[in-house]
Amino acid sequence: MKRSYTAPDDFEITPERLKWAMETFNISQSEVERQTEMWHEHEYQRAYFDWSRAWKRWFRCADKFGTLKRERKYTKPEQITPEMRADDQRKFDEQIKRFRG
Repeated sequence: MKRSYTAPDDFEITPERLKWAMETFNISQSEVERQTEMWHEHEYQRAYFDWSRAWKRWFRCADKFGTLKRERKYTKPEQITPEMRADDQRKFDEQIKRFRG
């Protein structure tokens, strides 16, 4: 099988790819499009057998390195439960602990 050195011109965000990215990473359609454009520019000089797999790998790496812009879910102050506050405090404490080493 011959490697393709440029992303195919007909590579598109199919409904299946869009659904996969949005559900897997909890991101919006516009973020999928933004990441795909960045991927296409970055991967332009690389060679792959399976461009769909390379596209998915890009999203996994973006998630790993924190470059995905996630949809923010806001909770009204009156809807915040004591359990939610405790969970937020626990997460904050863990981050501080990791930061301080």
